[in-house]
Amino acid sequence: MALAKHNTTEAHLAQVENRLKNWSIPKLEANQVYKINTFNFSQQHVIVITEENVAMKDELTAIKLLPKETLFKVKEKFKYLHIGCVQVALKPLFREGLDVLVYLALRDKRHLRFTPSLLGIVQSNLEQGPVYFNCRPGLTVSLQDKNIMDTISLDVHSQGLELKDGSLPFAVSYRIYFKSMHTNLSPN
Repeated sequence: MALAKHNTTEAHLAQVENRLKNWSIPKLEANQVYKINTFNFSQQHVIVITEENVAMKDELTAIKLLPKETLFKVKEKFKYLHIGCVQVALKPLFREGLDVLVYLALRDKRHLRFTPSLLGIVQSNLEQGPVYFNCRPGLTVSLQDKNIMDTISLDVHSQGLELKDGSLPFAVSYRIYFKSMHTNLSPN
């Protein structure tokens, strides 16, 4: 009887681990973020979708989300960047069922004060698995802005998880939908 119960528990844990391993952020199509005119052959913008995964090692981590290489490339041809949507996910790299509170704050850190910098904030518990959210900041920024790398930043804070030094308890995944433009008019 005890062996059967142990095997059932192991099978359940294997299912949970497999579900966590294969989980990813639900993908949006570009036309769900931006109006795409199929008959306009002289469009003066480029829609870019960028995605990244980052391992988090501390209770409090700040991550700059804009990709430096991509910005460098579009800076040569365009003047403005419109950020249409940011998708963020925090995936636990530990077994399901642990009571771990997390706070995720998507911020424009060009602002010096916390409240004006907030674009989106989420509080959740990783007890049931990954947490994700979509934020549509509708933010246009000049590609010449010296602080452009601070435009989209993610602060992640966790409570209730005590691990040895060097452990990587979370994976942060994010996807950014942005449009490179010649003018700051009509970014939608």
